[in-house]
Amino acid sequence: MINFEEAYQRVFEVFGVRTQTELAEKLEIRQSSISDAKKRKSIPDGWLIKAIVEEGVHPRWIMTGQGGKYAVASDQSEKVVYNSELERIRKDAHNTAYEEIIQTLSVEKLLEMVSAALPKSAVVTIEIPSKKK
Repeated sequence: MINFEEAYQRVFEVFGVRTQTELAEKLEIRQSSISDAKKRKSIPDGWLIKAIVEEGVHPRWIMTGQGGKYAVASDQSEKVVYNSELERIRKDAHNTAYEEIIQTLSVEKLLEMVSAALPKSAVVTIEIPSKKK
């Protein structure tokens, strides 16, 4: 069972922020989106993907507090997330827009990373943020 409040606090820890406003800035979303997620008691998938891509943090750790904090290779070769790949993505994040980094990974790869990290009973809804203009 996922404890939303604990998972919510781990999101703040992952991004190194203390307020909803700071988290919204880090996630590049409106502060009201943070409030909406809290009301729904649901961590949006986009937040988890950004945690993987930018911080190398495993979504399972965010959601449950279990397992390793950082994404590491699994025993299933088709679902391997190599530390070197995560390091490359982190470095690219400093030089490239977030959307461009996401586009370099296939949708299948991102879904595999998320599905491998969540409990088998989890239901995943993908929200694709619109590009800021």
